[in-house]
Amino acid sequence: MEVLKRPPTMPLPADSSLIDAVRALADGPLTELASDIDRRGIYPESILQRLGEMGALRTHMARRDQPGDYGPAIQTMSEVSRVGGATGFMV
Repeated sequence: MEVLKRPPTMPLPADSSLIDAVRALADGPLTELASDIDRRGIYPESILQRLGEMGALRTHMARRDQPGDYGPAIQTMSEVSRVGGATGFMV
């Protein structure tokens, strides 16, 4: 039986630049969809995909050079929730 190796960790941008990127996504594309997401139940697949691509969904995980940290994860959730409650809950 072959043991699967853990995929290499991808570097995350500095915390402030990641939060800035999340804020820009929230203030732009998420703002445009927030009403439909929260009121009509539209699933925000494109928003969640972009958050994942920028590394915002794994900020709590340990990296090679640093232990896990929930601070950036909470900031990420706060930025998203500020604009869309349902999407923030998914984050």
